[in-house]
This record gives sequence, C-alpha cells and structure tokens, in this order.
Amino acid sequence: KVLAVDAKSGSVLWEKTVYNGPTFDSAHRNGSFASPTPVTDGQYVYSFFGPEGLYAHDFQGKEVWKASTGEFGSVSVGYGSSPVLYENLVIVLCDDDMGKNSSLQAFDKKTGKPVWNTKRPTGASWSTPVLARSGQHSELLTNGNEFIISYDPATGKELWRAEGVGSNAVATPLLKDDIAIFS
Repeated sequence: KVLAVDAKSGSVLWEKTVYNGPTFDSAHRNGSFASPTPVTDGQYVYSFFGPEGLYAHDFQGKEVWKASTGEFGSVSVGYGSSPVLYENLVIVLCDDDMGKNSSLQAFDKKTGKPVWNTKRPTGASWSTPVLARSGQHSELLTNGNEFIISYDPATGKELWRAEGVGSNAVATPLLKDDIAIFS
C-alpha cells in the first residue's frame, strides 16, 4: 500500500493498494512488504515491493507505471532495500536469499522500461545502495554479505569489489568525504 498524508493535519489524501495477490516470498511476522522507503524526484513517487513490483505514482495517487523485477527470495523476512534515483533512472537492489537471482536493476523513471540489469554474486541483503562521487564520476555502492561492490549507476558496470560484511547486510553505507563505512 502507498498512501499520501497531509503533513499539517494528518488527513489521508489518497491511498493505493498497488499489489493484491499471491506473493513470491513471505514477510517477517512483525513486518510488511512495504518496508522499503519510497523516493521522489518531485514529480513522481517511486515505491518498491520486491518481486511484487516497482511502482510510480503522481502526487494525486494516479499510477503512472509499474515494472517487474523478477523473482528473488528474502529468506522469508521481507524486503528492505529502497529505490535510488540517479539522473533518469530508478535503481533497485534485488538480492536473492540464495544468490541465484541476485541483481541490480535500473528503470527509466518516466516510463518504467528496463534500462540495465546486472547480475550480482551475493545472497540476500536488505541494504539500500548509496550514490558517491569519486573524482569526476558517480559510483553506486552496495553492501553485501559476500562482497561490497561499486557500480557505475549509468550502466550497471561493476567498478570494484571488496570483501563483504559476512552476514545480514542490512545497513546502508555511510559516506564521509572519500570514506565509505559498511556494517
């Protein structure tokens, strides 16, 4: 479910159920499929619900588009990685519980059409990627159990990788100048 609330009064402006059907994996008993935080470019609101889809709504609640990311498991605790905006793209991390279907995917933010899809050598994670500047270019840093990986956000090409955090890659990387902290 996606809903908009008036920040002054708390009145619900609109509420949309974006998916109502069987789910690929289950969520934690105290969680929901709406754990990822929506993101906006000021024109649309982008919401991610794991294999149940990536959705764009305008600020009146009208669905603009929806996109499929394919099936990937979450160790039956739900999904936590939030979408990231980069230029004309909405990027989502789709790490699979066993790693077989793990990927990083980018969609055109106006149309929802796939732009690139990069396979990842990692198992389940719940971390949100973070954009970092490195010299003259941008990098998309991703946390993972097996590997911490940097990607070119425009193309999905891997730039570098380092040893991962070992297990439960949940935290979003922290940036300070030229240092990225992972936990």
